[in-house]
Amino acid sequence: MYWIFLIFLSISTASSKDFDIFDAQDLHRALQHPVNTKQIIKTLCNRDRLEIEKIIYFYQKIYNYDLRKVVDENLGEGNFKYFTKSIIFSKPYYEAKVLHDAEKKLGTDEEIFIELLVARSNEEIDAIKKAYRDLYGIDLEDELERETSGEFLEIMLAIIEGRRDESNKVDLGKAKKDAEKLYYAGVGRLGTQVGVFNKIFTKQNFAQLRLVFDEYQKYAEHSIEVAVDKETSGYYYSTLSELVQVIRNKPNYFARFLWSDDERMVIRTIVLRSEIDLGEIVEEFGGKMRLKGLIEKKISGDLRNALVTFLEYQLRDE
Repeated sequence: MYWIFLIFLSISTASSKDFDIFDAQDLHRALQHPVNTKQIIKTLCNRDRLEIEKIIYFYQKIYNYDLRKVVDENLGEGNFKYFTKSIIFSKPYYEAKVLHDAEKKLGTDEEIFIELLVARSNEEIDAIKKAYRDLYGIDLEDELERETSGEFLEIMLAIIEGRRDESNKVDLGKAKKDAEKLYYAGVGRLGTQVGVFNKIFTKQNFAQLRLVFDEYQKYAEHSIEVAVDKETSGYYYSTLSELVQVIRNKPNYFARFLWSDDERMVIRTIVLRSEIDLGEIVEEFGGKMRLKGLIEKKISGDLRNALVTFLEYQLRDE
């Protein structure tokens, strides 16, 4: 077809990096039976998000089929497929799919919601909500209200409202007042006023909240972590506890996940933080070589090779 000739012509005069059409052809061959996982790893793990989007575009043009569907149909059900899908879907759509799967399990997997939402920016949350609505025809908030309840639902709705102040402005006077509010909403009274915790924890910027935590320590003579531990329980406790860790040190928060025995958690951490703050997370973990060593020790087969290749490419300038 004439348009294919034009594509080849344009690529023949482009830079050596603009080989998306050839990547699409390589993947088409690799995804035939028997599947060539080495070629899949070589192609997809050495590309950034924008390049992968171009590969998907050219695959559709050449073969009149969605590459993401081919991956879904031709790879097995193991964690290598989970990894491959995580890098060929846009991040918001992939996160929306993971959240939907967590809701539809026998008993909602609240830990997934905590992991995927507590550390996201307003922009990231808005993108996830839009993707969820596009994919499933329902708002994430409405789905949450159907599947969860109580204090956990309240704080999740506050988080996904996506209204956190993202400046670095701090106000010592306000921090002192909020520290007192937290004290008298928690250990300083019988029962816990969760609304006070939710508003302060989910709407203020991280620098201000670190100041609030410092002032709370002075006023209450114990840390905010102690207050959360004493005053909350269940998934509400888990959410507040994770939020405190994110506020204190976001890269360290994600670095902890890399130690997990849950391969899918490791995949989500490495892939979803790539091109954002993966370098900071790996540095907090102890460096690229340490992480590679852990992956090679704990993970085997195609998934190990894929993660190591992906990590090397993402941190190539580190």
